Amino acid sequence: MSEWLVACPECATRFRVLSGQLTVADGRVRCGACLAVFDATDRLEPIEAAEQPPAEPASGASRTHRHRSVLASQRTLPEASEPLPVSDFPTPPPVFELDPPTLAAPAPMRRRRWPWAIIAVAGLLLAVVQTLFWTFEEVAVDPRWRPYYATACGWIGCSLPELRDPASIRSRRLSIRPHPDHADALLLEALIENQADFAQPYPAIELQFADVRGQPLAVRRFRPDEYLRGEVAVGSLMPVGQPVRIAMALDSPGEEAVNYQISFW
Repeated sequence: MSEWLVACPECATRFRVLSGQLTVADGRVRCGACLAVFDATDRLEPIEAAEQPPAEPASGASRTHRHRSVLASQRTLPEASEPLPVSDFPTPPPVFELDPPTLAAPAPMRRRRWPWAIIAVAGLLLAVVQTLFWTFEEVAVDPRWRPYYATACGWIGCSLPELRDPASIRSRRLSIRPHPDHADALLLEALIENQADFAQPYPAIELQFADVRGQPLAVRRFRPDEYLRGEVAVGSLMPVGQPVRIAMALDSPGEEAVNYQISFW
């Protein structure tokens, strides 16, 4: 059985093979250095030619060149690699091409801020609505804000509170005298007039009695239905600039009550 030298076409490594091994493997061998599989039939070299000593280097060659030649001659005869049948050769792993790395910085992720903006606006509107609701009775009678409240009530079907300004109501011809029909009773008569720029509900009337030293002796408050007569409907508004006559009976606070004062609420 003859012996041959074979050079690997991939890494140029040379190794010995036997002719019987080539026959069994149908000429296919595997390199023991890089594991490349190739057909060795056309690459056989006589082993006698390969084992001849290398030629002497030229006289001008340096020691480094000689050292490289020796190393090269030593590498040409590595340990023999056993050829294997083609069916036993492992399938080489697939080669994947990787994209070259890029130095560009990744684009920053944009955070969606519009949901938080919607929540903030909704919270602000809710706070405004709550404030307007709790201050409705006070703010809706303000002449500066009343037109806006009137427009809003036209949309949602609410009613505005009536304008009130008791301080703009004046009394005239106020008199308190003993009641002609009842003992220990007094009769109060007066004219009251609304001097505001708008009609307003009739006020509550408070009457206070005091002695000569100004010390209060009795205080009583009357509702509109207690001092209005049949000529004025209870629940109606007090007209602007039109005097309204009132008269009502009340218990006498005593002989010490010589001073009295009327106010409107």
